[in-house]
Amino acid sequence: MLEYVEWNFVCTRGQYNMPHYRAYLLNKEGHISNAIDMECADDEQAKECAKKFISGENAELWHEDRLIATYTGTGGARNQFDQPG
Repeated sequence: MLEYVEWNFVCTRGQYNMPHYRAYLLNKEGHISNAIDMECADDEQAKECAKKFISGENAELWHEDRLIATYTGTGGARNQFDQPG
């Protein structure tokens, strides 16, 4: 049974009305098992914030409909443009 746990996290650098990002944790089959909502100043800060929560899980980081990064089971991030075709 899938249990949804909602996490909300704000990465602050003294800014307000920051963009909304969401990290999707993926199970072995590649389906979403959980999501983490974050508000961060930019893509780079969102990547750093996401790393704190994914704990070596497979995951994807999104800003609205734009894929920012994918994370392998080792916790490393790959930019969306580095993914094979």
